[in-house]
Amino acid sequence: MPARNPAVPAKNPTVRARKPRLAPPAKPIRTYDWWLWAGRPTFEGACEALAFQYAALDELVQPLLTGDWRDVARRDRRRAAVRLIHLTAIAEEVVAATREAPGPPAELDAVDWFRRGTASTAIEAEAHADAGRPVRAGIANIAARHRAATATAVAVIRSGEPDLRLVGPGDGLDLAEFTVTRLVAAVVHGLDLAQALGRPGHADPLAANLVSGFLAAAAERGGEPGSAAIAVDGQGSLIALTGDHKTRIPAVDWIQAATGRRPADRLLPHTHARLAAELPLAA
Repeated sequence: MPARNPAVPAKNPTVRARKPRLAPPAKPIRTYDWWLWAGRPTFEGACEALAFQYAALDELVQPLLTGDWRDVARRDRRRAAVRLIHLTAIAEEVVAATREAPGPPAELDAVDWFRRGTASTAIEAEAHADAGRPVRAGIANIAARHRAATATAVAVIRSGEPDLRLVGPGDGLDLAEFTVTRLVAAVVHGLDLAQALGRPGHADPLAANLVSGFLAAAAERGGEPGSAAIAVDGQGSLIALTGDHKTRIPAVDWIQAATGRRPADRLLPHTHARLAAELPLAA
């Protein structure tokens, strides 16, 4: 029997070669069919934009976590409390919508949901009713609740499947479309909060760009045949097209006009009077 070469390690018959680990299958890329222009956003992109916008809101409310109102005018404190309560309740709806999913087949996309005015008016009424308490007792508790609610919402959405059919606050939508409704609310009401806190126009750029395009899509869906054309550029600006002429409206300005927070007829050219007359798309 030939001698074993000592330079070659002996094989251990009890040790089996490890099989290579298989990577988990990649989730299918979900895009939004209501986006009418180049660069159609994905579900992952909407999740990222929502996380960025919640981070921007967290920066806004950071001083309030310690109950510090010093930089907020007294006349604006109740308004800020209302917005913060509303934003918190909207984020908390993510858990309510996914808790008992899957629900019935999704019949709507986010644009249909938005144009129907499906957003809960009960949330707004409750926010106004509760706003006096944080102003009197201190804003720190509601600011902390907002931070927890937004962190939970992002975690729940990112862990879910985009085509998950929802219930309750998300009835009629799947998770991907519902995520966009949370993003729109976070930007629109976040701009209100920023205004009340003395930081007008404060929003995450990626989130504002996506919401600007969403509102343009909502306007297009409700527009009359023959209405003047609009588009959205890579910065989320609304482009009002008039022949060879283009009027560019910055994303935040268009969002505020589309939701009734500033006069649309001062932004849009006269050729787009029909669109101005249709605004606001929602409050």
